Amino acid sequence: MKKPGALGGLLTPFGLTQLVMLGIVCGALFLAYTPWQRGRVREAVHEQFPTIIGIDGAQLARWMSAKDEQPPTIFDVRTLAEFDASHLPGALHIAPSATPSSLGYEDTPFVVYCTVGFDSASYALGLMQRGYQRVQILDGGIYQWANEGRALEGTLGSKSRVKKGSGPYSALLDAAHRAP
Repeated sequence: MKKPGALGGLLTPFGLTQLVMLGIVCGALFLAYTPWQRGRVREAVHEQFPTIIGIDGAQLARWMSAKDEQPPTIFDVRTLAEFDASHLPGALHIAPSATPSSLGYEDTPFVVYCTVGFDSASYALGLMQRGYQRVQILDGGIYQWANEGRALEGTLGSKSRVKKGSGPYSALLDAAHRAP
């Protein structure tokens, strides 16, 4: 009896089953990677800035629409071009160099956001070091907000689309929410 070659052995029913199983495992790992990476970035932000409190998108959306409590002042610390393209409803653009003494919101709760969280956590830490205690960051930043399908304002309209950056975290923004 003639032995099949390497490729011939893969084309047996057992070999095909193994290839299908390998494809399924690789596909599952690929699909699980992005959510894992998003979670890892949020963890890294909180590890680097352990005193900063995060708020998730669902909590912030409820707070923004609550009628019985003071809404937060929302600061976007991304570039002005990114802000103009899209930002959270009611958000104010603020330069990372703006000093809290010039803000005039000492008793107001703040939520600060950026692309994924590092810049906003740094800014929030600066606010807290200057005596502002009611400061939180949006967990996952605007990328997570958009990925959850939440509305945005700006030149891109009210759709949940964001101008994708070129940095290492740009893959965290789902393709469906990237601005053209």
